[in-house]
Amino acid sequence: MSAGCKHITLNGVRFRGFAGRSLILACLLLITFTGTAQAHGAFSGPPGFVTGLSHPFSVPAHILAITAMALLCGQQGFVCLKRTLAGFTLAIASGLLLTQTGLTLANIEIILLAVAGLTGLLVALKWSPVPRLMIFATLLTTLLVGLDSGLVTDNLVLTAATLSGTALAATILYLYLTAVTAIIYKDRPEWMQIGVRVAGSWISAISALVIALFFAG
Repeated sequence: MSAGCKHITLNGVRFRGFAGRSLILACLLLITFTGTAQAHGAFSGPPGFVTGLSHPFSVPAHILAITAMALLCGQQGFVCLKRTLAGFTLAIASGLLLTQTGLTLANIEIILLAVAGLTGLLVALKWSPVPRLMIFATLLTTLLVGLDSGLVTDNLVLTAATLSGTALAATILYLYLTAVTAIIYKDRPEWMQIGVRVAGSWISAISALVIALFFAG
């Protein structure tokens, strides 16, 4: 990876200055506030690529956070997807790699639910964040998802396959939902756009309910 004053290049992929600096800043923030290993979002099944693929769909906090961020980005159009997709992929990979160092955040799923709830509310309000804020929010949320998806086994190949599946599934989910939302807001009937906003409000309500149940228990 080479860094200059204007961009960061990784494996031929060019990240404009702000996106590159945002990812570095997000990583540093997470490392600063992390402690030694605690429970991650559990993988449902034996380690392997297929188990990794299913993981983002088996942890409510993950799918809510990714869905909410995708809807918010999609409301801004395809330009937002273009700005954030490469960073999303790199951020999820960075978060997964950080788990191999034993780093995590306490109550990370509650943090993700809070992020999902706030993002869902912004979707319901059809709020348009400035591009730099959208990029940073996407990178930070994705790092949190990756950081909560740690898996350590004695078999390095199985670990790599599982985490690769998780990264791929999360990226495809984000890409698909963002693209569909962007299409809806580009040339689809208004009632479909209202449906996206309703979905955002549901995400916000569900996240708030789960958080309330967590603290009530």
